[in-house]
Amino acid sequence: GSASAFVAVSGFASADKMLGGRLNLRFGVLSDTHITNWESADTFRRALRFYREADVDAVMICGDMTNMGVLCNLETVAKCWYEVFPGDKGQNGKHVEKLFIYGNHDAEPSEYGIGNVGLAKSLMHCPGYKTEEVRRQRLDLVGLGKAWESCFHEPFEPIYRKTVRGYDFIGAHWDTQARVRGLEEWFGKHGSSLDPSKPFFYFQHPHPQGTVNTSGPFSHDDGTSTRILSHYPNAVVFSGHSHTTLTDDRTLWRGSFTSIGAST
Repeated sequence: GSASAFVAVSGFASADKMLGGRLNLRFGVLSDTHITNWESADTFRRALRFYREADVDAVMICGDMTNMGVLCNLETVAKCWYEVFPGDKGQNGKHVEKLFIYGNHDAEPSEYGIGNVGLAKSLMHCPGYKTEEVRRQRLDLVGLGKAWESCFHEPFEPIYRKTVRGYDFIGAHWDTQARVRGLEEWFGKHGSSLDPSKPFFYFQHPHPQGTVNTSGPFSHDDGTSTRILSHYPNAVVFSGHSHTTLTDDRTLWRGSFTSIGAST
């Protein structure tokens, strides 16, 4: 009765317990939405509505929610979410869990949004704001935690764990391209409490080195996550960052754990 199977089809992820075909878990997976203004978020809103109609239990975004890493961008992400899932509720008042993390475009706006051409783009995508107002809206200046709690109404933790219908999800926000600081300590402290009889789901922005879509030098981490997760054959990992298409065979890797690229 503890056998599990993992299936990912058309943007869905499901953990099926294989007991008369009963479905235990269904969640949507997105990454690299790169939201700026309301118009840029049209596809994102349609994806959320699609997941709502599919009666998902959660929606995961594997980083780079925003494009410029400024507060007005993140507020647009939140506005889209709460329009489709008001109060974090889907069909018939069912709770739908947010499984979001920051990526490099969110956490490092000085590199991607607020310099030279980037600043001009930020002004275009933050109508009504003056230059200095946009500069002050940089998420790293506002405070990543403060911005998170303001937009999503939940505590911010660099590495967090949520349980959805009995399945564990571990989200790690962007720290550096190389690694998530504290990841080894987190698994050292909490890893033994992860049920080995069922899958758990880990998600970060860069790909774990040596798994999916990692031929380019800027798509993956330094291998720390791969080394840690290799001790957990029941780990199912989602990552983004490279934007590689879902139709590329290299988007799915089965080794010492399962790794899946979430595209864009």
